[in-house]
Amino acid sequence: MKTYKIEIEKPRLNIRYDKFAENPRNFNETLGYWIVISSRHISPDNNEILSNIIENTQYGCKNVEEHKEKIKRVIKEEMEETVIYINEVSMYCHSGCHYKLGNIQGWDWSMNGFYIITDKTLKEYKKFINPDIMKEDFEKTIENEIETYNKWLNNEYLAWELYNENGKMIDSGGGYKDLEEIKAEAR
Repeated sequence: MKTYKIEIEKPRLNIRYDKFAENPRNFNETLGYWIVISSRHISPDNNEILSNIIENTQYGCKNVEEHKEKIKRVIKEEMEETVIYINEVSMYCHSGCHYKLGNIQGWDWSMNGFYIITDKTLKEYKKFINPDIMKEDFEKTIENEIETYNKWLNNEYLAWELYNENGKMIDSGGGYKDLEEIKAEAR
């Protein structure tokens, strides 16, 4: 694990990994539901109803498309929400975990969940986050959400502390995805 240190003559700025960063999925700034079905991994979104729907609708399906259609029907019936978008999410797990949108095949990759946008989640997202989001922006937005979660999951968020010339901490911050975010705040 890398440690970043930038020393300014005086005062001194220390940048480190933020072991106390909050799960970015807890901030309700998400476009939809992201449910992972795995006995070894916790789902990014804790939604027992959706987890049960995804798990129980898989039986009798011949392929992923049929499974997605079943999920849509049951969400409409049980949750009274209309699915606008649904896509598979795959995970690479080998000395760390990394999620990616789509059904990816390969060594240590497995499809293990879905990202689902409903009329309800889209309405909330437009109301509080981005009123101008278009359907063609969904995948890019979801990929950004997944990448942000990957950084958190793999403890790659950053924190900083600013010390005066006597070594006393005068300011600090945490929960940054990269050095660019820290630079933008420092300006």
